[in-house]
Amino acid sequence: MGPPLHVVAATDEAGLRLLFQEQRARMAVVRDHAIWHWLGGVPQGFGSPKAALRGVHLQLGFVAVIAVALVVAGFTRGPVLWGAAALAPLLLVARDLAFGRHVRATVRLYRRAILVPVSIVHRSLDSTLDDLEVWNVSAVLSPLAPDPASFRRVLEAGARLRAMVERRSEVPGPLADLVDAIKSDIDPAHFCGSRVPLPEAIGAGLELARFVVPPRLLPDERLTSRLLFVFLDPGNRAPGHVRVAQPLLYGEGGESLSAAMPWEAKP
Repeated sequence: MGPPLHVVAATDEAGLRLLFQEQRARMAVVRDHAIWHWLGGVPQGFGSPKAALRGVHLQLGFVAVIAVALVVAGFTRGPVLWGAAALAPLLLVARDLAFGRHVRATVRLYRRAILVPVSIVHRSLDSTLDDLEVWNVSAVLSPLAPDPASFRRVLEAGARLRAMVERRSEVPGPLADLVDAIKSDIDPAHFCGSRVPLPEAIGAGLELARFVVPPRLLPDERLTSRLLFVFLDPGNRAPGHVRVAQPLLYGEGGESLSAAMPWEAKP
C-alpha cells in the first residue's frame, strides 16, 4: 500500500484510486481484527439503546438461578429445584431476544460494510435534542465500492440535486416531488440510516441516504463540508445500514478531500 496519503484533490484520479484502496485496507483491518469500536461498538444502532443493560441483567439473573439450583439440589429435588431448572433456559432465551440478536445484526453489518463518499444535498439540526447538536442529513451516494468515475458521478449528482433543493436551478416536473420531500423533511424518524433509489434523471445506480451525523464523528467535530464518508451494507437498504464513518477511517487524504469542499460553496 505504501505510506498514507496526506492530501488528495478531487481531480486527481490516481490519488483518488490510492485513497479508496487505503480506505478499503483500513476497513479490512477493522474486520480482520474485529476492532468494532472503530465502527461504533457492539451492539450499535439496532434495538433499544438499553438492550445491552437488559442483556447484562438477564445474564446475571441466569447466574443467580443456576446458583440457587445448585444450592437447592443439595437438599431437595422438589418444585424449587425444578422451577429454577426451567427458569434458567428461559432467561437465556430472553437475553438472546433482548441483546444477542442486536449484536448479531451489528456485527453482520460491520462484516459486510464498505466505505463510500456521499454528497450532501440537505441538512438540518435535530431540534428534538436539547443538549446535543445532531444533524439530519440527506445525501447522494453510490452503494458500490468507490472509484474515481463513481466519485465524480456522486459529486455531480449531489451538486445538481442540491441546487434544486436550494432553488438555485429549475426543478424538472418529474423531480418536483422528490425535491419537495427532501427540502421539507424535518421528521427525525426519517433519518434512520436507510436508502432509496434515485430517479435515472439524477444518475443511474445512485441512491438517496438519510442518516444522523453526530459532530463527534466529524473532522474537527463540525459539519462544514458537502462531502462525507459513510459505511453501509451494499445489499441492505433497511434502517441502520448507513452510518457516518469516523475520521480515522477517512485517512488524512479523505479529510483533506472533505475540507476542500466546504458546505458554504455554491457549485
